[in-house]
Amino acid sequence: PKNVVYSSSKLYIINFTEGLHMELADYDIKVQAVCPGFIDSDFHSRAGMSVDKTRKGIFGFQQPGDVVNRAMMALKKNIVVCVPDKGGKLIRLIGKYMPRKMFYKFASGFSENATAKHV
Repeated sequence: PKNVVYSSSKLYIINFTEGLHMELADYDIKVQAVCPGFIDSDFHSRAGMSVDKTRKGIFGFQQPGDVVNRAMMALKKNIVVCVPDKGGKLIRLIGKYMPRKMFYKFASGFSENATAKHV
């Protein structure tokens, strides 16, 4: 909700990565999509968005090095879609098992609360 282009692009990248993973498996080439959540970087400010980087908890900002380390550990385990943060894992788990109608309401509420406001 409210970011359909971003959401659909992300799903495309995940499906594309999974396809590449299967096609390249015989050549021992590893492919991985990393879905990191919030990273402490200049991304949001450069995009003209205002965010609270002091936010803590499972939906808080991660350090770039931590994301890279988790992604590399996942790649060594041949994990194709890496979600290195607890908040992202929770949302993915909820989306996987929650009935679609209920998930739409959950996602709408989450999107409204989590969407950064443009400056």
